[in-house]
Amino acid sequence: MSVPPNDNTTTAPINPYELHGAELEEWLDRKFILVDERIALTANGVATEFALRKPQNADELISEADYVIDERLPYWADLWPAARLLATTVLGAESSSRSLLELGCGLGLATAAAVHAGFLVTSTDYYEDALHVARFNSARVNGKEPNVRMVDWRA
Repeated sequence: MSVPPNDNTTTAPINPYELHGAELEEWLDRKFILVDERIALTANGVATEFALRKPQNADELISEADYVIDERLPYWADLWPAARLLATTVLGAESSSRSLLELGCGLGLATAAAVHAGFLVTSTDYYEDALHVARFNSARVNGKEPNVRMVDWRA
C-alpha cells in the first residue's frame, strides 16, 4: 500500500468574519445568486440611494433541517417595508457619534443608513448569513462595516 505524498494542499476552513471587500463579495457570490436592489430614501428633504446586494430568491434558502429544529425561515433575505421605514428614520436622525443596536439586520438597509448617518452600529441577527450580507452592503455603500453579533432570539 502506498501513501500519497504530503503536498500540503489542504486548506483551512474559511472564516467569513475575516473576509472584507472583494474577498467577502467573492465568498457571498459562491454561496448565493446575488442581485442588486436600489432603494431611494428621503430624510430631512435629502434623497439618498442605497444599492444593496441580496439573494435572488429567499425561498431557495429555506432549509428543512433548520425549520425542523426551530421553525427558522430565511426572513433576513427579503427587504421588508419596516426596514425601509427604519432606514429612513435613522438616516434623518441626529447621530453625533451615538451608538445604535439593530435587532434583526436582515440585508442591512437600516444598518447602511445608520452608518451613513454617522452612528456607531452593531447589527445582530439570528442567521449568520445575514450578518455577512449586512456588513458587505454597509461597506459597499459607506466604505465601512458595522460591528456584527449573532443573537439567538430564543435565549
